[in-house]
Amino acid sequence: MRKFLLAFDEMIPRLFRTIAFVGGISIVVMTVAVVREIVGRYFFDAPTSWSVELCEHLMVVFTFLGGPFVLVMNAHVRADVFYQRVTGRKKVILDLVIYSLSLIYLGALTWQCFLWSWQLLVGWEKSGGGLGLPLFPAQATVSLGALLSCVECVRKLIHAVVILAMKEE
Repeated sequence: MRKFLLAFDEMIPRLFRTIAFVGGISIVVMTVAVVREIVGRYFFDAPTSWSVELCEHLMVVFTFLGGPFVLVMNAHVRADVFYQRVTGRKKVILDLVIYSLSLIYLGALTWQCFLWSWQLLVGWEKSGGGLGLPLFPAQATVSLGALLSCVECVRKLIHAVVILAMKEE
């Protein structure tokens, strides 16, 4: 069991880094689309009907695929004014509370997004913009990102419990 947990603990950050890289590629594509839109609109008087819609979908991709990696790196936003003042065992207990509450929220988000994604897939709903992109992939990305964030919260909770157990010994 210990070997499994150690392998899991090493694999998750690598996996999330790879997934965040995919999210990063979407930023590059979005940048190209925005530059094309600016050049087309202001220099050639030829705006596109698809640029904004594509950027909205790509923003969902980089936000929700990057979120789990942000958790791995401890780069997420928290009330550092209070968090920095807490040290030792109290900080670990605070982490337990934070990640437990985050897990509850992210679990509900994952479930509801999965249900909504399924409805969008079954109905093959499309956006109303110029591209008419299916809405399912973007919504499924939200579901995946929330699920992966749940996995990271569980990993962080395990770390906190192990630290607390070690300090008691």
